[in-house]
Amino acid sequence: YERPSGELWMATEPRPLFSHTIGLAGELPVENNIALFGAMHGMDRAFLRPRVDTILDLAGLHELRFALLKDLSTGQQQRLALSIFFQAPSPFLVFDEALTNVDQGFLRTCERYFDELASSDRTVVMTGHDSRWLRRYCRTALWLDGGRLRMHGPADEVVKVRFRTLRP
Repeated sequence: YERPSGELWMATEPRPLFSHTIGLAGELPVENNIALFGAMHGMDRAFLRPRVDTILDLAGLHELRFALLKDLSTGQQQRLALSIFFQAPSPFLVFDEALTNVDQGFLRTCERYFDELASSDRTVVMTGHDSRWLRRYCRTALWLDGGRLRMHGPADEVVKVRFRTLRP
């Protein structure tokens, strides 16, 4: 097996969201975790301060702003992390399975956010297993399998072929 290699040149450094738990501290209140998680993703306190109420409202956690993070459910923590990350002003965002297990109510908030992203000039890279989601928000797709490129092209075509191969 020969490992694929190559180079990737980017005009700007991507801002990735690989985990909704890295950058959160259970012993701190929700409000303090906004600053902490935001800092992990390139946002300073001055940038976040005027956005705290928006973040809490998006996450549905306004009444829990002073609760310890460890007292929140996993779903509430995920909503908080995503609501903070949604504020990132980066022109290049990466979402790695970031919406897995998001509750249906919060999924509507995510859809509004991704609708805005899709009509913006920002670059977004997403990984996922939800064919509906990928078709809706991606223009171009890559199907990687075992480190090899299986297909590249319009998202609708790649997703259709990829998910057709999963059926017995």
